[in-house]
Amino acid sequence: MELLQLKYFQAVAKHENITKAAKELHISQPSLSITIKRLEDELGVPLFRRIGKNIELNQFGKVYLKHVDSILINLDNAKAEVLELYGIRNTQISLSSTATLFLTGLLKEFLISYPNIKMVQSIHNREDILNALKLGNIDFAITSPPIQDLNVETINLMDEEIVVVVNKDHPLAQKKFIYLNELRNENFMELTENYSFRDTTNALYKAAGFIPNIVFEGDTSILSELIDLKKAVLLAPISVCTMPPSDRYNNKYTIIRLKDELNTRTVALSYAKGRYLSELANSFKEFTISYYNDFLNRINRIQL
Repeated sequence: MELLQLKYFQAVAKHENITKAAKELHISQPSLSITIKRLEDELGVPLFRRIGKNIELNQFGKVYLKHVDSILINLDNAKAEVLELYGIRNTQISLSSTATLFLTGLLKEFLISYPNIKMVQSIHNREDILNALKLGNIDFAITSPPIQDLNVETINLMDEEIVVVVNKDHPLAQKKFIYLNELRNENFMELTENYSFRDTTNALYKAAGFIPNIVFEGDTSILSELIDLKKAVLLAPISVCTMPPSDRYNNKYTIIRLKDELNTRTVALSYAKGRYLSELANSFKEFTISYYNDFLNRINRIQL
C-alpha cells in the first residue's frame, strides 16, 4: 500500500466522482480507476458502491476514510512541526469565510502586525469551507452560523445583534424597540453578500409568523442607497451599521432594536481538529479572538 493510493482514495471519496477527482489530481481517469481498484484488491474489500457512472462510499469505505484522513493529517503535522523545529518558519496563512464583512479590519490589522507574511483569503459557502478544513486546504474559517463538525474546532467570536434599519422619515423611525411582526406589512430589502445570513432572517420571519415582501436584494453599499427609494426596511447585523463608513446609515437612517428572542447571530472561528498549528497560525488565532472581543466592546459602547 502506497501513500499515493491513500491520497487518491481521499480525493475520490471527497468527490464520489472519478472524473472530478482525476481533474483535481491532474491524472487520467483510467489511471485513477486502476489505482482505486488495486487498493481495494489489497484490502480485500470494496470501498465504493458503483451505481452506473456514479460511485459512493460504502460502509467499509466510510470507516477506511476516517483512518486515511487521520494518517494524512498526521503526516502533514509531522512535516510542519519538523520544519518549524529546524527553523523553517511558516510564513503563510490561508483563510476562508462566508462573507467579506467578517474580515473587514481584521486582515488589515493583522498584516500591519505581521508585514512579512503571505495571506490567502477566499469566500465560499459553509459546505465547501468544511471540506477545505478537513482536507487541510485552508488553515482557518470565519463563518456565521458556526461550523459544527466532529473534525473541526470552533471558537465563538461574538454574538451580535440583528437590528432594523429604516429611513429617518419612516413613520416608525422614532421607535427604539419593535417586534418584528409589527413590520409584517412593510416592504423588505435583503443582504445577499452573506447567504447564510438569509437563513438567520428567514428564521426570524418564521418565528414572527409572516412571509416578508422582499422588493430588493443586494450588498450593503447598494442597500444603503436604495432603502429610501424603495420605501423599505432592512434587517442587518449591527456591525454593518456601525463599521466605517457608518455615516451612510447614521446620517440618513435610524436603527431600531428588535424585541424578539431570536435577535442575534453568532460569528465563529474554525480550524481542523488535530492539525498542527504553526507559531504563525497560533498567533493569528489569538489575534482574531482578541480583535473580535475589542470589536464587540466598541459596538456595545455605541449609543444607537
